[in-house]
Amino acid sequence: MRRIIIIYGILMAMLLIYGIAFLFGKSADLLSYPSKLTSEKQVYDGDTLKDVRIQILDINQKAAAGEIWPGVFLTPQDTIEIETDIRLNGIDTPEKRPLKKKRDGTLRSAESRANEKYAAAQSRLALLNLLKDNELNLTVLNPTIGKYAGRIVAIVKVDGMDAAQYLIENGHALPYDGGRKVELDWEKLSEGAMR
Repeated sequence: MRRIIIIYGILMAMLLIYGIAFLFGKSADLLSYPSKLTSEKQVYDGDTLKDVRIQILDINQKAAAGEIWPGVFLTPQDTIEIETDIRLNGIDTPEKRPLKKKRDGTLRSAESRANEKYAAAQSRLALLNLLKDNELNLTVLNPTIGKYAGRIVAIVKVDGMDAAQYLIENGHALPYDGGRKVELDWEKLSEGAMR
């Protein structure tokens, strides 16, 4: 019980430090967290990583490794990690489960939905290959709480490269600011690119 109270106190201190850094505009390095995927299956689609363990604090305390609170882990290396889903900040990629209707309520064609599914697979593959080239290592920057429960929105860098920008430049994502998404004519986009 004492260990949980200590760890809870550490986590609260981290949140306080994060808030102060945000308010006073401290360096983004303070908000940079190392991470590594444990499986390729964690790349859900082109703009979402699932169940990512992020090291949030290094502690110098000997304790049994394992889950110490739902989604909070103490590692054998005496670090505390959280597990969360990450939405890549600033982009939108095709959906692997496309909507059946357009925004105006009319049904989409089977070809349109198949093209979007294909483009979603290509987007996921592009992100996966980028991560595989760096042995699944990534860095999470400036995390914020997303609009869906259990997910954060963050910049994801792979070997110093912004993964979102990489996907945009290679035709696998469109810029997205959180507002209304661009509705594409998927019947004309059959090559798996969003250009």
